[in-house]
Amino acid sequence: MKVTVTFGDTAVVVPCKPAWTVRDLIDQATRRYRRILEQVNTLQTVTCSISSGLPSP
Repeated sequence: MKVTVTFGDTAVVVPCKPAWTVRDLIDQATRRYRRILEQVNTLQTVTCSISSGLPSP
């Protein structure tokens, strides 16, 4: 089974294991959401660096 957790406009799909508690689902959803935010921030940084002509860090 899978559970969809929404953070504002962002939805995260989390696979649900039989032995998991709600706390486990929250932890897994939070980890996935943070990973998404990191990827978006990295893409924005690269895009800004390319558009401004600055070398990437």
